[in-house]
Amino acid sequence: MEIRVAHVESIEDVNRQGDISVRLLGDDEHAPLTPVSNTTSMFAPPTGGINSKFTGFAGGPGKGAYILICNNPDDNKWYYLSTITGSDNYWDLNKSFGDTSIDKGPEGQFSIPFPASEDPKTSVYSHGVTPQKVVIESPQGGKLQISDSANEKDLQYHTKLESMTNKKFIADDVRDYIGMQNEHGDGIKVTSHQYEGMIGPGGRSAALQANQNIFIESDSGSLNADVKGGYQLNIRNQSANSPAMRPTPLDTKVGELNIESMSNSVNIRTYNNEFRIDPPSITKPSKGVFIDASQFMGVVQIKAGKGGVEIWSEGDIDFNCRGSFNVNAVGDINLTAKSTKAATYWGSQTNPAPDTHTSIGLGHINLNNPVAHTLKLKPTPNNDEQFPIQSPLT
Repeated sequence: MEIRVAHVESIEDVNRQGDISVRLLGDDEHAPLTPVSNTTSMFAPPTGGINSKFTGFAGGPGKGAYILICNNPDDNKWYYLSTITGSDNYWDLNKSFGDTSIDKGPEGQFSIPFPASEDPKTSVYSHGVTPQKVVIESPQGGKLQISDSANEKDLQYHTKLESMTNKKFIADDVRDYIGMQNEHGDGIKVTSHQYEGMIGPGGRSAALQANQNIFIESDSGSLNADVKGGYQLNIRNQSANSPAMRPTPLDTKVGELNIESMSNSVNIRTYNNEFRIDPPSITKPSKGVFIDASQFMGVVQIKAGKGGVEIWSEGDIDFNCRGSFNVNAVGDINLTAKSTKAATYWGSQTNPAPDTHTSIGLGHINLNNPVAHTLKLKPTPNNDEQFPIQSPLT
């Protein structure tokens, strides 16, 4: 078997079989090119299964590379063996072949003819004189990098898949996270328990972030967001509704938070299940549904169709306003005190909580009631107002 050094002159292959054309060391530059059949370290033909096909590792040397080829006496054909790398080798071969394209590159900006070694920060020799990375890289910059690089000052333990435009997936064992992002930083990050990021979701957490829109869609199932044994579930719109901050200056819907159902109910419910160590006879802080639009010109509006508006309460119902209390009806305005129907209904309901309403009166309808202590003169505080979290700096 004869082994020769050759220079790749062409990688065009009309038969799409991986063949290349080379010039052998010592051949005249006008001599016919030698065809060479490509080889691979892994290849498997179809086995006959429904999805079976030719599989394996596909790749080959690029135009201008120096390679080792061998001649097989069984069929008298030339086969690709491997590619030569290293500056010293290329300088010597350049002199032999009269070619300088690889030494400095097509624009003269390259100086190290060894894969993944041009950038000293990410090269296979980035942390010492021994190679500590395994890299598969395309001519245009797409690459798979498995890094064990380490020295006394820095660690680069990661596995990274990166496109030519810097879209990447990375599993980082130093900062302890996995991430997928585009060249602008939009993407997904999942952290582990030793995550060391200055900003982000914290340890054992996940974050989805984008500069523009995020869509979550379920076409035939449910869409669930659950917090189990954790902390709060928060939905916020922090956009500033001012012309300078709006994507479209005349669009005043910036900052809205919308919950809609196209064909069924919208249910907001609290079960008030809270761990308690005090006796059940003691009145507990109120938990419920708090709607607060009290800042500046806030409005709370409830509209209903022909189904009506219903308010049911096992405790008192209190109305308190700074301005006038107005009731307008096309029909009658009916007030019934000491209602037997109401007493029958509420008598059938069971609630283990202690009573918080005032004593049941005589059944009068009072106007300008002088018994002021029966009236609620300030709102029931919500959970944040009852138990404010103090900053450790205060």
